[in-house]
Amino acid sequence: MSCSPRFTTLAALGFALAGCFPSIVVGETPSDTAGATMDGTTAPTTDTAADNPPTTGPAVCGDGIIDTSEACDDGNDEPNDGCDNACGRSGRVEWTVEPAGLRGVSDLAIDGLGRTILAGFAGNDSFVVALAADGTELWRTPVEQIDRLDVHQDGRIFLGAHEGAIVCLAATGTELWSFQPTIPEELFDRVAGLAVHGDALYSATVESGDSLPGWRLVVRKHRLDTGAALWETRPADELSISAEALVALDDRVVVVGRTLDGQSLLLALDHDGVLLSTRLGGGSRPRTVAAPIGGDDLVLAGFGPDHDLMVQRRGSEFDEIWGVIGDPDDAIADVATDSHQHIALAGFRLEDVRTSMVRMYDGSGLQLWTSTLTDSVDDVDDVAAAAGIGPDFLVVAGAAKASTGTHARLWIRRFALD
Repeated sequence: MSCSPRFTTLAALGFALAGCFPSIVVGETPSDTAGATMDGTTAPTTDTAADNPPTTGPAVCGDGIIDTSEACDDGNDEPNDGCDNACGRSGRVEWTVEPAGLRGVSDLAIDGLGRTILAGFAGNDSFVVALAADGTELWRTPVEQIDRLDVHQDGRIFLGAHEGAIVCLAATGTELWSFQPTIPEELFDRVAGLAVHGDALYSATVESGDSLPGWRLVVRKHRLDTGAALWETRPADELSISAEALVALDDRVVVVGRTLDGQSLLLALDHDGVLLSTRLGGGSRPRTVAAPIGGDDLVLAGFGPDHDLMVQRRGSEFDEIWGVIGDPDDAIADVATDSHQHIALAGFRLEDVRTSMVRMYDGSGLQLWTSTLTDSVDDVDDVAAAAGIGPDFLVVAGAAKASTGTHARLWIRRFALD
């Protein structure tokens, strides 16, 4: 089959991301206090008044003194060292690497060994690449057309690859097994979602082709040691559901997708493949990304028809716990979460030259920091495409591409979580 990498499709996106100080919506009651938490208290800052007493004169960003209108002031104009050049909280970049010979990225994850595992590509060639904690490349393995990637805490790597295949690699990059679904030759089968949870692997594939009037969604549960399907189910009889993501939670497996008529869709199955519930979200934006949080909750970005609603947290019955209002000129490419309920969004601004953005939130929807990253070369789009959170760091990967389309290069940045 012909699978288009994530970076290729991102240029067509146009859905919402956060503004600098987003509002938080809890149910139907919005709060216009940027520093408010869910219980109405004010979130603490990391700078103390004793160390940096506020001044009464006009604020001067960059003087090393935190004025009443400033979130921070570190005395310099470096934008991504924890405090940006407008004295707002930013991410602190620890390193940036550009692996030779790669032009883009389709997915990444952080394994239990603290390594960054990413699916990179250059032209029609794709590779799985392992990076050490300092960004050093450990190994690189060619794999044909990778769509999705997830990792086990023991270092095993699971790939959604060419023609719907699931491939498992050892921590060293050696192939352990592969699973190939059986479908008619005239059909196209792509892996839309892949998630390791407990002692199993879950996959969502979408079948399509000239002989089908629509899409056919297939969800499977696989053995981790062999890839064999323990069960497979087609949640809808009609050919009407496509998938964009799959998230495995403690109490259910959620497929995020859309119907043939363009509505956003959430579909929940239990861990035996039995359909539990569905929820329509209205007219869909171009792409929805999703991640688990807090065991049984779901973080969604780009779900539903409201272009001003950037990211949401939903509970066990798909009820909205909170939502953050964003900027319709920003696009979200990926969302990542961790066990401490950090929420990282990676995307870009839809300007003449696209600029990467990374935003960090806590589990209550409070924005902790935001970073904007622009390529140093004129007329070069800088597009963040994938993100993953490790024990005390965030890794974001993307590509810098000339507006003429003549060249592109992959970049990977590690941020501190503090």
